Amino acid sequence: MAIVNDLLATQEMKRCTPEMHPETELLDRTLPVIEEVAAYLNRNITEHELQRKFLELCEQGAQDLVVPHRALRYEGLLNEQREKRKVFLWVFNDISA
Repeated sequence: MAIVNDLLATQEMKRCTPEMHPETELLDRTLPVIEEVAAYLNRNITEHELQRKFLELCEQGAQDLVVPHRALRYEGLLNEQREKRKVFLWVFNDISA
């Protein structure tokens, strides 16, 4: 999570740096780059976690779900209001189960 610390530190430096300071332009150019790297890492970490969960699901007996193009996009608890029950939901890029 060093990139998050770098992002927060750069945001704080930018906030505390006077407009006329010689480093202001450098901070203005640096902050978007760090934000882009942080967003990229977050997307890839989330994707990796979903791949790991998909593999765990397959190891638990759901091998029929494994096809080359399929990826897990979301898993979570769904509260069904009408029947007052909770359902665990898996959302894939091509099906819901």
